[in-house]
Amino acid sequence: MHLALLSALAILSAGWPSAAPQTFDDACHAAMPAYYAALLTSARGDGDGTTRHLLVLGTHWKDLSGRSDAPAWAKQTSGGQTVIAAVQARIDGARQRTLARDVHRAHEELEAIRAILRDARARHGARTFDDEVTDYHEAMERLASRVGLHNEITLTAEDYVAIADQAVRARNAWAAVEAGAGRAKSVSGWSSAAVQTSTLLSTVQKAASTRDLDGTQRAAESLKSSYFDLLGVLSKGNW
Repeated sequence: MHLALLSALAILSAGWPSAAPQTFDDACHAAMPAYYAALLTSARGDGDGTTRHLLVLGTHWKDLSGRSDAPAWAKQTSGGQTVIAAVQARIDGARQRTLARDVHRAHEELEAIRAILRDARARHGARTFDDEVTDYHEAMERLASRVGLHNEITLTAEDYVAIADQAVRARNAWAAVEAGAGRAKSVSGWSSAAVQTSTLLSTVQKAASTRDLDGTQRAAESLKSSYFDLLGVLSKGNW
């Protein structure tokens, strides 16, 4: 009877669909929550947290490095390194900086990773949601920098126009993030972070249009906190 039961189970299990293996791109995407978590903790100066998340990220990337199905964008070479090797070098550099208690420099190493990935994928027409997040981050930083540069001088009409124009670019970049978010929208905290980001971007644009310096600066500064909230959401995984 025992053998009959085992035989029946074997027959049934043969008909069950097995889990499809992850593609390289899926596995790369699965590494991103650990990346976003390390990015967030390093931005906050949390060395211990950064070390923990780098350990997870390093494990993911080591697995990717050993795969034989890397797409063209990942095998592309630049400066004598493949994209895979270039990212690994940045992870190693971030780990070394963190061990040396230089979390700021570790953050800089981590910042470079997303640009490496985005630019490589763009050259091969393989852009992803994570690349939209990178574009938004850059647009947001340019906006915050443009506003912050004018803390101690009187803004001209041209300055306000430039700030409003950059706010439009940041809003467009954010719209692309929302359009490609997919399952990320179901992660706890996404809705509030998304609403806050959209509201602040609109506020910056309107304040610049009416030449309201205080309002422009307050909203631009708040965008940074909103972006940290977004990183917190994306670091949760399951999307």
